[in-house]
Amino acid sequence: MQLNRIRVGEALALIGAAVVVVSLFLDWVEVAGAADYVLRGYGAVVSSIGASASGFDIAGWALIALLLLVAALALTLVVLTVAVEPVGLTMASAVATAFFGILVSVLTLLRLALFQPDAGLGDENVTLQLGAYLSLLGVVLCAAGGWITMKDERQSAPYSAAPDLEPRPAPPADAVA
Repeated sequence: MQLNRIRVGEALALIGAAVVVVSLFLDWVEVAGAADYVLRGYGAVVSSIGASASGFDIAGWALIALLLLVAALALTLVVLTVAVEPVGLTMASAVATAFFGILVSVLTLLRLALFQPDAGLGDENVTLQLGAYLSLLGVVLCAAGGWITMKDERQSAPYSAAPDLEPRPAPPADAVA
């Protein structure tokens, strides 16, 4: 295991994965001036004025699964890089992290901007909290980390240098061509 192999891309992916996981435990929405409302379709019961719901309560199972998938892919990218696995595995992980990171970034942005859960109260009564914004930031960091990792070729690293091979001897003069 070589921790010195972590570059900017892997560091961004690692930070993004941590931010995504932490954001799911934080409050995503707050219902202002509401009492005993159920955020329909999500199972979160808001029972007091100014109550809030975490990402696990409000994001929906599909978005939670996709957020955790991106975090897992980002962690896989970092582990494969540190474990000095073959470059093909690391690049495949970087491609998957970037692809799913971009896809889930768009889906999270749509969820937060257009499909905000309002329980029929209207968007003016439901406000997004820090956890929702951190989830978007974390997924974008994961996608950027995968993208930067794909771009970085490590040409200056000693293990990226071409091997020093001995030239093959010339064929004998009487060899048939």
